[in-house]
Amino acid sequence: MDIIRELKRRKVFQVASIYLVTAWGASLGAAELLPAFGAPDGAVRAFVIVLLLAFPVVVALAWYFEITDKGVVLDSTAREAETESMDRRAQTTMIAMAPGTHSQLNVRWEDAGRDQLRTFATPFEMGRDAACDVSTLDPRASRRHARIEPRADGWWVVDLESRNGVLLDGRKVAVAPLPLDCSLQLGIDGPTYRLQVEDRLAETRLSQVGEDPA
Repeated sequence: MDIIRELKRRKVFQVASIYLVTAWGASLGAAELLPAFGAPDGAVRAFVIVLLLAFPVVVALAWYFEITDKGVVLDSTAREAETESMDRRAQTTMIAMAPGTHSQLNVRWEDAGRDQLRTFATPFEMGRDAACDVSTLDPRASRRHARIEPRADGWWVVDLESRNGVLLDGRKVAVAPLPLDCSLQLGIDGPTYRLQVEDRLAETRLSQVGEDPA
């Protein structure tokens, strides 16, 4: 299942399907046009063989490279992504001790008809990459789409130069503070998440005020 998910994430199936359809159409066209231009009998056969031999090359390129708004870039390996994710988690240890990080963030979304909930107290990333803390298979999301992080004045969202942008309550933002209750969308018509900030320190103070002293 991990291999299938990784193949989907890197769009290998999509690229392979497009190539096969294109190659089939090109073969039919060659069968009609090459004889009309006096090509030898084996020309069509050779053309089809070349297309078949190129298929594994196309699949390999789809695995190793990704077409982005910055051009064709080399895709990071799963080990590098895992290492980067572990480094990010290690770096949040000191951040969690900073002022304003006494709050936690609830992230709710629907996946395959089921309601999902995750709670964070440290920075996390959202996107299509399997290494993201909140990941999705939706092709409209970038691999590393957005970063959510606690700061001294509350939680903030940062667009990680995504392809389709980040929408906070329907408004496209690059860097913005999160309201206590809001919706976050990864790209127009992309996956939507409900974000709710809980101030644990404030809840503790309210419970202490409500206590009846003995």
